[in-house]
Amino acid sequence: MTALTTNDPVNPINKKLTDHQRKLEIQKISEWLACFHLVNDGYSDVYNLNERKKHNFEFADVAGTKGGVEYYFSVKGRNRFTNEGKINSSYKIGSLCHATRYEQTLGVVCKWIAVSIDTEKGIYSCYHGSTANLLDGRSGKKRIGMTAGAISRHEAFAVDRQCPRDVSHLRNTLRQPRRNKTVSSPVAPDDTDGVRPRIAALHSILARVAIAARLSR
Repeated sequence: MTALTTNDPVNPINKKLTDHQRKLEIQKISEWLACFHLVNDGYSDVYNLNERKKHNFEFADVAGTKGGVEYYFSVKGRNRFTNEGKINSSYKIGSLCHATRYEQTLGVVCKWIAVSIDTEKGIYSCYHGSTANLLDGRSGKKRIGMTAGAISRHEAFAVDRQCPRDVSHLRNTLRQPRRNKTVSSPVAPDDTDGVRPRIAALHSILARVAIAARLSR
């Protein structure tokens, strides 16, 4: 795995994806890129944990060995920008309780990899780091900081490198601004064309005709 190829298993680029499918495909591409960069960085026996172990691992997605130490990596792949066009400033990792358990019971070292994909330009960046460098989120959940200041402190496998395949179909759907609803006063159809006044006049004429008929008897 010394060169990027287009043989990675992703959905056809012409397939219309739901938002959930789009996120899954970005994650799939990110895990594949993470494995590629780990191999290029000297890791051996690099593999996808969920595929090899045949069950879903909490926290960890890929594994690799370097210097006699086995590492478990949580891989977070995201679109670089939100559906409002703003920078996606942090990627949620969640609780580190599973990472701590792996380190204590399996003797592995847990780290993270963040893949930021710019679907407009077709480029990506790949950063990695220790769980000690994560940001504190709500309720003890951890996050990977992805602002300009945060990524300047991360280690980088790649920065703004050309994506190995077309990712334009993975763009976020831009959220349209919410419009204030205007409620118009209901107008009776009869009032719009003068039907009601004519009916009233007709009733008046009929009433006068009826009175005149009774008087002539």
